[in-house]
Amino acid sequence: MQSIGFGVALALVLSGAAALANELECGQGLLEKTLGAKLNETNSLQFIEPAVPAQIIYQWNANNGYCGEASLISAGLANGQYMSQADARLACGAFMGNASDGSGPSLLQGGEMGTNTINYNAQMLLEYAGAGVSGDNDFGQGPRCAANSGLDATTYPFETGYKTANIGESGVQDYLSWIKAEMIAGHHVTIGVLGNGGDDQQYDHIVTVVKIGTNHDVTDPTYYPDDVLYFDDHGVYTLQFDHEYGWDFTDNPAVPVGAGGDDTGCTPYIFAYTFDSIAKTRKAANKSNAPAYSLIIPASEKIDVIAGNTAREGDGLVEIDRSHNYALSVHGPLDTADQTQNVSLEIVSSRSLENGVWTENPRDPFAGFNYESPYISPTPEGCDDGECMTNIRPEPMQIDLMATVHGLKVGQNYKVVEYSFPFLDGSKTGRFAAMPDDQAQETYVTRFTAESTQVALPPVQRMSNQLIKFRVFPDEDGSG
Repeated sequence: MQSIGFGVALALVLSGAAALANELECGQGLLEKTLGAKLNETNSLQFIEPAVPAQIIYQWNANNGYCGEASLISAGLANGQYMSQADARLACGAFMGNASDGSGPSLLQGGEMGTNTINYNAQMLLEYAGAGVSGDNDFGQGPRCAANSGLDATTYPFETGYKTANIGESGVQDYLSWIKAEMIAGHHVTIGVLGNGGDDQQYDHIVTVVKIGTNHDVTDPTYYPDDVLYFDDHGVYTLQFDHEYGWDFTDNPAVPVGAGGDDTGCTPYIFAYTFDSIAKTRKAANKSNAPAYSLIIPASEKIDVIAGNTAREGDGLVEIDRSHNYALSVHGPLDTADQTQNVSLEIVSSRSLENGVWTENPRDPFAGFNYESPYISPTPEGCDDGECMTNIRPEPMQIDLMATVHGLKVGQNYKVVEYSFPFLDGSKTGRFAAMPDDQAQETYVTRFTAESTQVALPPVQRMSNQLIKFRVFPDEDGSG
């Protein structure tokens, strides 16, 4: 299975999209209507959300797209750590298999860092190792990507299903029930979806589940047809208004369309579908009046799937027994001692280097400052096309990070530790952040006494090419 910037397949749909007048609110409703689809009604009384809200992330489109990496970064921010999309891919590069020397060298999304020697295989995917759905070489697996990034994660058991086999419409219901159960537990869930115009038999794109709307008991993981799945598509679809032609689809620049108060365009990000409307066959998902996204209805016949793990050029094929639904759930940071307090990070501002001057990046109304400008690049303009393959990092941004600690006991002393890690340059396996980590160093330590159950710490300035991890512990010997 190949991830999926989704830009190449999506272009087939966008090229013929009809323009609209601008009286509609710029968002999913306008986007679906531009596709020729009718947006289903969603009327939920209450919502199921992760323990810390999922952050919206705008992805790069180069190297087949960074949708999986964007989802991993979103889960990381909710658990006190940050890395760029380039480093998220490097973290996924460690693998075992016929092409490995047994120690897990990084694939770098191709060759030596700083060059355009490309290997298309190191991507954040959702299957787990050993199931035979991604070829002989065990890399790009969701659980390993998460573990290499210091996150504890599990996957949907696509071979057996959660309560029943993942086959047919009942299999999709089982899949959605598992997602719902993980969200009820407060976890951060990443799933694979079909896109209108895609061609993969399982999923074209990887998205972050934001919440589930329900009219039922919020502790009940049962599938209900009127439940609503909300997810962040990481900005794949973008819209622009033209005074002559109205609204139509547009490209994905480094700075999201609609950021900084730009009212001539927008990046919708958030999509919502009822449980009973989201599942479709591959053929139905590509109809001219189909919505932007769907979930595959797993069929029981054998299929050939693109599996980059079988070929250096990323175009190998693997025959598997049937299609599946896939998902990854991040439970929290890897913390074998179970001592870490919940801590989240937010990028509250950022600056890009333009002509030698640090220039403030505009705020996006949905993603905030969760985007990287410029794009990963072999050119000054960046490499923003899904077919563009590059391994050259862009200039890093300055980012201001604010840590918020959750679940504190009032009057308790705490110690905030920020760890630093070596840069991922391809000479290492891409593994960073398991704790304790003999490569990590306690770079910054802050102590405080909790005056409330949640405390936001003063922002700190870092660079976007740093590997950043915050952990918070009870400070039994500290003075606060």
